Amino acid sequence: MPINEEVFAFFTQSREGPIGREVESIAVDVANFARDNVRNILRADTAFGNTVAESVSYTMIEGTEAVIGIEDNGRVERYLAEKALREAPGWLEGALQEGTPT
Repeated sequence: MPINEEVFAFFTQSREGPIGREVESIAVDVANFARDNVRNILRADTAFGNTVAESVSYTMIEGTEAVIGIEDNGRVERYLAEKALREAPGWLEGALQEGTPT
């Protein structure tokens, strides 16, 4: 039986297909864990920590690919994002481990 290429592409490469929806669901979870990690890292800077944590987001780029990180919204957030990287370089990797199903 021949494979319908359009249907196969929808299921495997489309954001609306089951794989794309699963990737987006995982990206949401990872971004939430990353926000928590940023808040914990920057707990001494509570107001700034919340600002930076809210800048952690995900974007679905093409098909089933997601990008997760801190948005560049200005000098203060860049400074605090660099602080998070200096003080806890695994903040995003930890979120990936927590937010990715096994």
